Amino acid sequence: MTWEELQTILVVARERSYLRAARRLGVSHTTVGRRIAALEARLQVPIFTRTRGELDATAHGRTLLERAVDVEVAIAAANRTAASLASDEERGVVRLATSSILVEAIVAPHLHELAARAPGVVLDLVIGRRLVELSRGEADIALRLRPPGAFVAEPAIVVVRLGRVAWGVYGSTKRGAPSDPAEGPWVRFGEGREPGRAWLERHAAQAATCATVDYVPAALALARAGSGLAVLPHALARRAGDLVRLGPTVDEHVLYAATPADTKRIPRVAKVLAFLKNAAAREERALRGD
Repeated sequence: MTWEELQTILVVARERSYLRAARRLGVSHTTVGRRIAALEARLQVPIFTRTRGELDATAHGRTLLERAVDVEVAIAAANRTAASLASDEERGVVRLATSSILVEAIVAPHLHELAARAPGVVLDLVIGRRLVELSRGEADIALRLRPPGAFVAEPAIVVVRLGRVAWGVYGSTKRGAPSDPAEGPWVRFGEGREPGRAWLERHAAQAATCATVDYVPAALALARAGSGLAVLPHALARRAGDLVRLGPTVDEHVLYAATPADTKRIPRVAKVLAFLKNAAAREERALRGD
């Protein structure tokens, strides 16, 4: 099979639509459909089936998909190696995928130190909640938060735990925050993403909700405006200056950096990893809310 065929299977499986896959591949949706149909005819097995308007890989399709992922990872690794050979390994761009709250709490306060210790290294910050595919070369390093126990082992990816980020309940000093969280109202996160969920279920299950968000800076802004109480990272809430902490820590997430094993050996990437480790250590007390 060719890489074009394997790549078509990969993109269709991820997009679950010929039309969306075509946009990603830069071809027409009829071309994508013809490629899949030709493969199915040649192999004499179905690769995809349609369920409720979406495409799902069959058992045969999933087998091919596993092989396609292996090839994609190998190509990405070869591209990283070629890029490192063609450039100065000590200097250049390092793509760091992270969130805005980690930039504010860890990266921004110490970025000047990276510039002093690793001149010529430029951070390309990829900000967002979507988990980038490191093995596919979408970033050199990911700096992320995860609940304890939520790690999934991935071949050839090195994960370094940098500490913990604690969350607490905060209200606005302008509003006169209630001492009893059961009073509310609350700014809550969307279902499945809510930090402090167990604590909220015990202490504020019946409290009113004024807004739901899926973005920590939005919760911070609403809490600062006095719209309601919110569970926020201590490090972020304390910097705001106009929020008051109500009670103990209610949740903790693991802070980690992840990078492909072959990328970790590139000197400029190693320098950024060391910088992140040092910055997290310097901010440890703030991150834990001490």
